[in-house]
Amino acid sequence: MLVTAVMPDRSVAAIKRSVLFYPMVGSTLYLMGFLLLDRRLTPAAKRYMERTAARMKRERLNVFISPEGSRAKTPE
Repeated sequence: MLVTAVMPDRSVAAIKRSVLFYPMVGSTLYLMGFLLLDRRLTPAAKRYMERTAARMKRERLNVFISPEGSRAKTPE
C-alpha cells in the first residue's frame, strides 16, 4: 500500500480479487480503488473483467501489475 504514495496521478494497482476477502486488508484495498482481477473461467468473472476494463478506459488509469504466484511444473 505504500507504493500508492509514489504512483503518478490516475494510477492504480491490480490485485487478485480473492484478496478482497482478507479481513481488513481487502476492504482497505477496495476503498483505495485497487483493481480487483478475477482469473476464474466463469461467465461472472468475464463480466467482472469487462467492467474492470471499462473503468480503466473511462478513468484513463495507469495500471501497475506485479506478477507473482506459482508456475506450472513442466518437464525439463
